[in-house]
Amino acid sequence: MGGAELRTSRFSVRTLACVVFILVSSGPYGVEEMVSSSGPGIALILILLIPVVWGWPLGLVCAELASAIPVEGGAYAWIDRGLGRFWAFQSGWWSTLSLTIDTTVYVVLAVAYANSWLGQPPFVRWLMAVGVIALFAVLNVRSLSSMARASVAFSVVILLPCVVLAALGVAGWERNPFVPLAAPGQSTIGSLGLGLTIAIWFYSGFESLSAMAGEIESPQRVIPRALLISLPLVVAVYFLPTAAGLASVGRWSEWGSESGLSLVQVAAELGGPVLATMMMAGALVSSLARYNSNHASSARTTLVMGQAGLLPRVFARIHPRFGTPHAAIIIAAAAHALLAIHSFETLLVIDVFLFVLNYLLVFITCVILRVREPDLPRPFRIPVGTAGLIAVAAVPVVVGLLALVANGRETLIFGSLLAATGPLAYVLVRPLGRR
Repeated sequence: MGGAELRTSRFSVRTLACVVFILVSSGPYGVEEMVSSSGPGIALILILLIPVVWGWPLGLVCAELASAIPVEGGAYAWIDRGLGRFWAFQSGWWSTLSLTIDTTVYVVLAVAYANSWLGQPPFVRWLMAVGVIALFAVLNVRSLSSMARASVAFSVVILLPCVVLAALGVAGWERNPFVPLAAPGQSTIGSLGLGLTIAIWFYSGFESLSAMAGEIESPQRVIPRALLISLPLVVAVYFLPTAAGLASVGRWSEWGSESGLSLVQVAAELGGPVLATMMMAGALVSSLARYNSNHASSARTTLVMGQAGLLPRVFARIHPRFGTPHAAIIIAAAAHALLAIHSFETLLVIDVFLFVLNYLLVFITCVILRVREPDLPRPFRIPVGTAGLIAVAAVPVVVGLLALVANGRETLIFGSLLAATGPLAYVLVRPLGRR
């Protein structure tokens, strides 16, 4: 380790808003499975409803906590202060498992979009994924500022074709995009399953930027502003292209990112090969940008846990030249390569199960700190009292619990078994931790 320290960089609110956009959304890609599994009406309603009952409360809570405790590790550090070391470890453990799966999801989704044109066999698809993982591991090792600058450029490439598709879709409006409400043969409740899971995934990640607070100058000032600016953009980029595509091209039951009617093909029908190429570029950049930014975020959580002795010390190593947690980045990349053999849907369902548990702890922590430390400086404070904050947190907690049971008994059992590895791991590593 040689006494190496993390490097601090100055970022504008606009740059960090682009980073949050990439961390949380990065475009509407992946909405296809949501439309075909739940039905167009429910899909669009979820896109509009979930930010109100999940994304916006999460953004507000993370903004308050990030302004009050602007340190490296983000949610892990918040929960350590509010609920203690055991629950902080569970948060870090679940977050690490979730982000390891989550970051792999984006590589798998990017390769799926590319393979819808290339038609390569499974082994070649996996090699493509490994190549992507290696490239972005190198970028993350070099510096956090490289990731931030890349996020600004990625945002432009992602947003431009979405704006054009939405405009052409509105111009070619032929049908009500909300009809049918649910997929035929399913009840409204039965249609939620994968759709609710994807919607919660769409509006999660607001805490990820805070995990890098120790490398950002004046984090208590710039991070809350970036979080609050990004949410309206996230909602728009999900809803407008999806609604416009359904209203113009339709054929909602055929939608799918690889084997069905993808947004790239919708773009081809509306704007020809030029827009299709732009949309394909946006799809690839979207998934790769989220992989890049989430890889950076997850490495900071394992760094802090390694420094606390709650993971092997190798995770605490900092590159002497670049000032980044290079060991944590490389270890995570190896895990991503192993997971990349699985499908988008399989990875996503387990991913959401684990990160919902982590977010439940974040909501509880915000309330606990308001009660226990009312005088803690909070440059950004949700403008409600303690009772109001409990109400703000209660709604997404209920939504999160619904998401845990929405995909059937097998997912609930498997997800619970993965979550149970947290207490077991804590018992094993606790003697090594520094109190």
